[in-house]
Amino acid sequence: MKRTLVALSVALTVLTPVAAHAQFSVSSLMGGKSSSGGADLTAQNDELLRGYVAASKDVLTAQSKMADALGMKDEAVKLQASADTVSNGATKDNLADADKLLTDTAKAVAEKLKANPALGEKEKATFVAGLASLGSGMVKYVGLKDKLASFKNAVTTASPLALTKLGTGVYIVKSLPDSVTTMGGALSNAISYAKGRDIPVPADATKALSNLSLS
Repeated sequence: MKRTLVALSVALTVLTPVAAHAQFSVSSLMGGKSSSGGADLTAQNDELLRGYVAASKDVLTAQSKMADALGMKDEAVKLQASADTVSNGATKDNLADADKLLTDTAKAVAEKLKANPALGEKEKATFVAGLASLGSGMVKYVGLKDKLASFKNAVTTASPLALTKLGTGVYIVKSLPDSVTTMGGALSNAISYAKGRDIPVPADATKALSNLSLS
C-alpha cells in the first residue's frame, strides 16, 4: 500500500507541470492573456475615436459658422454636413476626409480674414458662435493627450494582426498633433480678427488659445 501511495505521489508531481502547461496553452489559444491585451487595446482605440469625433464635430461646426459669416456658403454647407455625419463608427478614411475639409477651409477662412471684412450684426453673432464652438473643440482635442499617450505606448507592442483592427487609433496618433496645430492657428487668426473688429471673444476660445499643447 505504501509503495502504491509513493508511486501515485511521483506520478502527480510529474503530471502537474504538464497539466499547467496544457492549461496555459489552451488559455493562449482561446485568447487568455493576449486576448485581454487585445481587448484593452480595442477599448482604448474606441475611446480615443469617441473623443476625436466629439472634438471634430465641434471644430467642423465652428468652421461652418465662420465660413457662413464670411459669405462662404458652399463651404459652410459641406462642413456642417460633415459635422452631422462623422460618428463613432467612422473609419480612418472618414476621419481623413473630414480633416482635409477642415484644413482646406481653414486656409480659405484665413485668406478672407486677411482682408479684414466688415460683418453685419447677424454675421457677427454667427462668427461668435463659431468661435465658441472652435474653442470647445480645441479644448477637447487637447484633452485627449493622456489617452493619446497611453494608446501610443500600448500600440508599439501590438502584433501586426492587431494593428489592422486599430486603424482609427493609429490614424489619430498621427493626425491629432497636426489637427491641433492647424486649428490652433485658425483659432488664433479668428480671435485676432474678432478683437480688431470689437467682436466679443467667448471664454472657451480664450481658454483654448492659452493651452494648445499635447505634451
